[in-house]
Amino acid sequence: MEGKKESLFTVKDGQYFCPLCGAEIYWACSGDTGWAHCANSMRATRSWDLNNPPIQDFCRWSGRTRRRLDGKVEIFYYP
Repeated sequence: MEGKKESLFTVKDGQYFCPLCGAEIYWACSGDTGWAHCANSMRATRSWDLNNPPIQDFCRWSGRTRRRLDGKVEIFYYP
């Protein structure tokens, strides 16, 4: 069962920022629905030197996207 949808965000210069940690949000919406996640998520692609890995704090925020009838995309999350 899905919880109540809540809209987010802080938007700055066309970028969206995570409500939990403040990192940028990566998102996609092909068709009517899609996904969104925090740049600090374990889903985010990153690379580093295996001999010297960084200490990384991961964020668990993720959301969904939905395309409106006017073509604009809304991003939702379920707290």
